[in-house]
Parts: sequence; C-alpha cells; structure tokens
Amino acid sequence: MSIQWSLELVTPPTSEPVTTAEVKDHLRVDTADDDTDIDRKIVAARLWAEEFTGRSFMATTWRLYLSDWPTAIQLPRPPLTTLTSVSYIDTAGATQTLTTEHLTNTASEPAVITEAFGESWPSLRNNQYNSVIVEYVAGYASAANVPGPIKQAIKARAASLYEFREDVLAGQAVSGLPAVAERLLWPFRTFTEVPWL
Repeated sequence: MSIQWSLELVTPPTSEPVTTAEVKDHLRVDTADDDTDIDRKIVAARLWAEEFTGRSFMATTWRLYLSDWPTAIQLPRPPLTTLTSVSYIDTAGATQTLTTEHLTNTASEPAVITEAFGESWPSLRNNQYNSVIVEYVAGYASAANVPGPIKQAIKARAASLYEFREDVLAGQAVSGLPAVAERLLWPFRTFTEVPWL
C-alpha cells in the first residue's frame, strides 16, 4: 500500500515579511486612505509567493499526516524552525509520542526526520489513516531574516494587485503575474512532491 499524506495549516503567521510602509514606498503612495487594501494585497502576495516557492516565510505551524512510516520524512514548507512533536497511533489505537527514536537533519532543505542509529519506527495500527502525525513550525526567524529577493517579489506582486485591480484594463488583458516577481523567487523554490524519501 502506498503512503497517503496530507498537510494541515495549524497556525498561520501573525506578521508579514514586508510592512505596509515598505509597499507604500514601493508604490509611491503617500496617503493612508488605502492602507487596509494594501495590507490585504500584501497577504495575497505573500500567500502566492509561498505557494510558488513551496516555503513558509514567517513562523507558521504545520501538521503533517502520514499513513505509514517512510524511510525518512521530509518536512514540507521549509525552513524548519522547531520540530514540535512526532506522534503515532500504536497497535492498540492509542496515540504515542516519539522521544529519542528519531533524528532531525536541519542542514537539509526541506529538513528530514530519520530513525536514530540502532532504533526502528514503532509498530502502527493496521489500516489506520493519519497514523503518523508530525507537528512543526516553519519560517524564517523574523522579517529581517527573510531573503531580500523574496521581499522584493512580494512588494512587486502586491503593487501589481494594487495597480491592476481587474483582469482587463481599457479592453486589454492585464498579466496577473509580474515576471520580475517570478524571476526573483525562482532560486528559492523547493521541489518536494511527497514528504518522504
């Protein structure tokens, strides 16, 4: 049986990689009239950029569910900040938490969890979906730690959303994605298709 998996957003970030003032400076907007709208566009731009790169930019809590133990577990949406817990459903149907049976390689990106030397994954309950649960926090330590090109891409995308509020302008199609934003983000893309090796 193939391993089934899903990723759940537990806690979204409480701040953004760029500020309203930074985007307004990029747009050359002097008034506060559109601040709320600009804030919404910053969130939309950040969500788009995270989806494009497969990353988390600010502290975000994720819960990864797997139907079985793989050889190694990759943690999607890097960079890993904190591995909160690795739990599983044992053969009796009780939820248990791993303590020292695993190692976390934070040098790789995405981070990888493997069995510790001389250890093996515990037995799981048969035919139990979501029998392995990994909870973790991902994202850069602060907005100051988010790479500059990512911030610039978010500003470019937010500016595009602000300046071109519709899909058409004066009877002409408007590109929904500034090419510069995509080019800035390309080096930061991760390519984890499934969270195990």
